[in-house]
Amino acid sequence: MSELTNIPIFPLSTVLFPTGDMSLSIFEERYRIMVEELLESGGVFGVMLILRGEEVGGSAVPYSIGTTANIVEHSKSPDGGYTLRLRGRSKFKLVRMLEEQPYPCGEIEFLPELGGQESDLLGVAIDRVRHVFSDYIRLSLALTDQWAEGVDLPADSAWLINKITPNLGITEIAKQRVLECDLPVEGLRALEALLNDLVSRAEKQVKDHYRERYTGIVAAG
Repeated sequence: MSELTNIPIFPLSTVLFPTGDMSLSIFEERYRIMVEELLESGGVFGVMLILRGEEVGGSAVPYSIGTTANIVEHSKSPDGGYTLRLRGRSKFKLVRMLEEQPYPCGEIEFLPELGGQESDLLGVAIDRVRHVFSDYIRLSLALTDQWAEGVDLPADSAWLINKITPNLGITEIAKQRVLECDLPVEGLRALEALLNDLVSRAEKQVKDHYRERYTGIVAAG
C-alpha cells in the first residue's frame, strides 16, 4: 500500500474525472470553512459520488473511489457562499472517513495513473473506443440532419476515458463504474460497452426519425 494522506472530502451527486472541470456552488457553513482553508493553503480535496445520503446536511456515505480536485477559479457572494470552478487531478481510494473538523475528511491512498499499461490489448481497446465513439457522434448528428465523416481522437487511454465518459448521457453510477476500473484496458472496455449501448439506441432513433420524416413524402408520391 502506498503512503496514506488525509484530505477534505466532498460527497456529491456528480462524478469528477481526472483533468475534468466542474462548477460548484458552496453555501453550507462547514464547506465554506473548507473552501476558505483550501484557498489559503492551495491544497486539494476529494470529490466522491454519494452512495447513500444527501449532499446537503448529515453525513453522506460515498463510493470508495474518487478524484482529487483543486480550485482554479472562485468568487464569493454577498451571503458568504462561494461559486467555484474545480479541476480534477488524481484518482484515489478512500481508506476510511475521519471525524469531521467541521467538514468531512478522509484517509486516502492515491491510485496509479491510467496509461501505464502498454500492450497489444490496450491498442485494440483504444481503437475500438475511437471507432464506436465516431459512430455515436455520426448517429447523434443524423438526428438533427447533420453529417460528419468521423472524429479524430487521440490514441491515449487516459484521454479517452477521462474526456469522453463525463460527457455521455448516462447515469452517474455508470460513470462511477468506469472511474473505478484499475487498468486502462478495463476502463476502455467499460466505456466501449456504454458507447455500444448508446449507439444501439441512437440507431433506432435515427431510423424512427427518418421514417417519420419521409413517410409522408413517399405516400404523397
